Amino acid sequence: VAAAAAASPAAPGIAAEFLLPSFRQGLEIVDQVPELLQAIASGTKEFFPTPDDTRESCRRMYRARRTLLVKFENDAIDESDELERVLQEAKGIMRLKRPMIDFDIRLKTITGTHITPLTQDIFVDTPLDSLDPLLPLRSAARENFLNTVGSVKSEIVSWLNEV
Repeated sequence: VAAAAAASPAAPGIAAEFLLPSFRQGLEIVDQVPELLQAIASGTKEFFPTPDDTRESCRRMYRARRTLLVKFENDAIDESDELERVLQEAKGIMRLKRPMIDFDIRLKTITGTHITPLTQDIFVDTPLDSLDPLLPLRSAARENFLNTVGSVKSEIVSWLNEV
């Protein structure tokens, strides 16, 4: 139905190019909700493996030579500090086995929340932007809205470029 509406001569050109793909992505997410709610209703409270099992596996087997952990300032469920501690333990274990190999584990704290990585650019550019008197206001709002996402991207790219 959405594809037919986007293909309609009455639909603006951006409908097929921007709105329809966004709509389809949204449907993919919505399709997962009933199963998730059913799992919660049936008593599911934890992930498998448990967080403790995951930490123990990381402590014993983690061997990456470079690791960047990104933590957000306003994230009540963040476990980055605990994960960094576990990875430092793994680093110590690995250094006993291979003392000549260097390991870099870095924790970077950035402004944002737990859902910051999910932020999408919701401001769609249109062919009529040059005629929009509110374009400067929309552009400023867009820049502010995406600022934290840009910070995360910059941190990751900077870290990757160090190699």
